[in-house]
Amino acid sequence: MKIISKYKDFYDYIVQDYDADIHYVREPKAFSNGDKETNDIVLNVNKLIDNVFSSKHKSYLPYYYHNGYYGRSLNNDIAGHISIVSATFGIYPYVYKVPIIRVADPKIYSSINGLYYVMSNTVVDKIMCAPTHDEGVEILINEVKRLTAINTDFDKNTKFVFDYKDIKRQINTNRGKEDIKDVFYLLGAPVFIHTSLDAIYEGTQYATMIDPHTAYLTNICFNELNMNILKYYYNDLADLNTYINIENFLWSIKQEPVAAPDNKTKIQAHGFDLKTSFRKM
Repeated sequence: MKIISKYKDFYDYIVQDYDADIHYVREPKAFSNGDKETNDIVLNVNKLIDNVFSSKHKSYLPYYYHNGYYGRSLNNDIAGHISIVSATFGIYPYVYKVPIIRVADPKIYSSINGLYYVMSNTVVDKIMCAPTHDEGVEILINEVKRLTAINTDFDKNTKFVFDYKDIKRQINTNRGKEDIKDVFYLLGAPVFIHTSLDAIYEGTQYATMIDPHTAYLTNICFNELNMNILKYYYNDLADLNTYINIENFLWSIKQEPVAAPDNKTKIQAHGFDLKTSFRKM
């Protein structure tokens, strides 16, 4: 597979002696709900992902569900609210949902914004499998403090509001990996991302391609995103496996030209013998 792209991604360097018959032109394309050309594709992809995830994950919430979280008063102090949102991305043949922790500080950010961080699966497992409620709460708060410490604008004295049981439910809702090959054929690409989080695109080449109606962005370079959304599934995305899976998708859609059969072949295909069934004119 020969990759044609302005930017390099994490799997580009794996194979040096590539198959020149397969080209991956990694040119990003936006699929929008507000575009007549792509609206039906978006609806069909949403429905397909929802159907698969809802059948496999009891707590899964479909794309049309939205729940906003806001900072609120705690003992007369302004508090930051912790919640879990997600980004969805695909590398053929799998669709992944990634849990992203959102920390809202209303003294700095509006209610629709906040600080976003992708947690590793190790941290998530500690939060989900804490022996006691109090230990789970402590692990979560320590992780939030660690993540927000690198942001100089964030008030280090912020008190946080969250429901630990609800956080665990949100994590289960916003994570998962499923084999959904048809999604990639609908989008016509082996790689895509689906998210409404501007923080992922901010300052990247994709920022100008995104508008409020954008649902899917295909043929992206993950290295070019503003957040490492692969972090949670790091062990699942070995470079060689990713390369081979993308190459397999391109092979599957490659249309080999088929030569039209000549008259002799057509005659034989209909059960006639060339020597005895026809006489010379």
